[in-house]
Amino acid sequence: MVNGDGAVPGRLGLTISRIKSLVLGRQITFTHVYSEANAVADALARLASTTHVCQSFPPSPLPAHIRGLAHLDRIQMPYVR
Repeated sequence: MVNGDGAVPGRLGLTISRIKSLVLGRQITFTHVYSEANAVADALARLASTTHVCQSFPPSPLPAHIRGLAHLDRIQMPYVR
């Protein structure tokens, strides 16, 4: 989708075009990371998509389940659903 010439619908297409213009001429590599390997980002994304509220961490503390995932990440212990 990003590397090909296929049409990308709507806002996603605009976002991808913007990203492509920002990285043009730079040595940047994008790689996919499965959500299981990035549980903190996955949990934050799920939180954002369900609450529809702009939040900032800090000053607000992370929700308890995300703090737990961050702790596991910090001590390099894999999280398995």
